[in-house]
Amino acid sequence: MEYVMVVEGRVTLFTDGVPHLLEAGDAARFSGQTSHYYLTQESPAVTHSVVAYPRD
Repeated sequence: MEYVMVVEGRVTLFTDGVPHLLEAGDAARFSGQTSHYYLTQESPAVTHSVVAYPRD
């Protein structure tokens, strides 16, 4: 699982080609195994990301 929280600015998270607009204070959780990337808007953004790996 991957978690991201936007601390400052705006970020569009794309998961499997689907855009999700995240603004300051917003958070998202998704499978890190899916195709994904982040795109900032007109100005820089600050995010916190956590990647959790399952225990065997």
